Formats: sequence, structure tokens, C-alpha cells
Amino acid sequence: MKNKIFSLVLIFILIISCNYPVATAVTHEETPQNTEYARFENMLNHNKLYGSDFNDINKVVDNSILCLRDRAEDEFIKKDLVEAFVYNMYDLDIKGYEPNPNAPTKDGYIFIMPRGYEEFSHKVISVTKNGTLNCVISEITVKTHDGEVETTTCETVLLENEKSAFGYNIISSNIQ
Repeated sequence: MKNKIFSLVLIFILIISCNYPVATAVTHEETPQNTEYARFENMLNHNKLYGSDFNDINKVVDNSILCLRDRAEDEFIKKDLVEAFVYNMYDLDIKGYEPNPNAPTKDGYIFIMPRGYEEFSHKVISVTKNGTLNCVISEITVKTHDGEVETTTCETVLLENEKSAFGYNIISSNIQ
């Protein structure tokens, strides 16, 4: 009789303990806004075009190369990498790009001209959607090649594009 009662109590305790996990992981629900903000912030942090830069294919290519420096091979970057980046980021074709005539050449590559450049860091503040357009307001911190730092706002317009690896293309970006 004692064994039966002991067995029943033990079974009851096992049943109850199975319903309570020993450890739980803390998770945060991934909302579309969080995902979208993260995607936009990633794109903005890889963007090096502002203002009228979008209208000059040489500036588009030369500034885009800055994002690909980690893939450089002896001061050169593969042309197809640059083409893919520019297409996916801006939906632009690099035909018409004229490298610096004093730059060394290598078939299938673009020379990375040594120069100073700014570092940009964005934090998305708001996103306003209008059909397939998204207007992103971000806080941007600009660190010049001389080490000066300035923080201001930036307005960037992104167009939805399912053919882009990012799902969007940046069509304009203006630092206020």
C-alpha cells in the first residue's frame, strides 16, 4: 500500500515537473517594423552616395568601391563585384564609368584610387511608406578622414525592388 501511494506521488511529481521547463530563452518578437528598420539601417550603413552623387556614374562607382574594400586584391576590385553591388543597392548600370586615366589597369578589375573618405553611421528614426516608396529619416554620424565627427539627420528614399538582393534600391539620400 505504501509503495502504491509512493509510486502515485512520484508519477504525479514527474507529470507536474514535465510541464515546467528548467530554462527558458528570452525572445523578442520580430515585428515587421524591427525587421524593416534593421534592413534599412544595414543599407544606409553601406551607402556612400549623397545629394548629386547619384547623377555621376564615376562617383557612384568610386564611392561604392569603398564598401567593397575588404574584397580588394592588391589595390584592385573585381568589376563584377562592383557591378552587382551598384545594381542591387541603386538599380544602376556602371556602363559609362571612366576610370582615372592615370590609374593602373587590370583586365576585369577596377583600381581602387587611394584617397581619404568619410565614415557614415546611421540609426533609423522613422520610416514613412507611400506605395512602393519608403522615406527613411535617420540620425547620421559622419566621421571625416581627418577625425572630425558630426551628427545630423539624413533623408533617404528607397524603392521596393524584388530583383534587388536587398529588396529595395536607394534612389536618393540627402544629409540635412
